[in-house]
Amino acid sequence: MSLSKAMQELEEQHDLIRQKLRSAFNDKSRLIAELAASQKECAALRKFSLTMIRESWKSEGVDGEFVQTEAVKFGLLKEETMQKACGDNCGCAEYGEFPLNCYRLTPLAKVDAP
Repeated sequence: MSLSKAMQELEEQHDLIRQKLRSAFNDKSRLIAELAASQKECAALRKFSLTMIRESWKSEGVDGEFVQTEAVKFGLLKEETMQKACGDNCGCAEYGEFPLNCYRLTPLAKVDAP
């Protein structure tokens, strides 16, 4: 094998290794970002849970409005102003005239049923 051919093969191998390292670094960075987001979500869920437990200890029950307010605060619900019912089974429609402030689950609160 000629020297120039060997150098070319080494350069190609070097490029391949560089691509694999770059890809691994990107994967690592993505995983670190996902882990940080998951930790933030876990912290929000933990704080919400503790808030509900503490509130239940203070009284005979936990008021639904309190739950909704705290769920918004911790990112489980978001409040949206709706101009009309969102469908036939709209739970907000029974609470008054539109426009109404309705509560929607955020991705943090949505869990796939088993």
